[in-house]
Amino acid sequence: MADDRGNPWLTMVYLAGDNNLTEEMVLALQNLMAEGLPEKEDRIVAQFDPSGVGLFSQRYDFSDDTNPDGTKKTRLEEYIQPYAIETNTGSPAVLKDFLDWALGKYKWCTAENRKRNLLLILSGHGSGTTQDFLLK
Repeated sequence: MADDRGNPWLTMVYLAGDNNLTEEMVLALQNLMAEGLPEKEDRIVAQFDPSGVGLFSQRYDFSDDTNPDGTKKTRLEEYIQPYAIETNTGSPAVLKDFLDWALGKYKWCTAENRKRNLLLILSGHGSGTTQDFLLK
């Protein structure tokens, strides 16, 4: 997915699924896992808030499909990152925390990395770019 200048991408997927979208969002995560990285230098991370009592938000990093022992990752759980708190994915602070984590994880904000591309995907029950969502 590198752009025409060969600059890699950091794709950040924010899945607000603490509702009836949970199943679809699990399928989306499984598709990210199955598809893998478009280019070797690209990075894909996600935050998912599932529905259900006692289920915490989860973060995933799909940037490496190899386990520490050298075997290929085959289950979604193998991509989970240390993070287990209950969040309100409708909160701007929670979204900012996810973005800070993703950008900090790959040092996208340093001067030498200014040529990297960023993509944020927001998924959930929202107004999109209509009404007052994201317009404040």
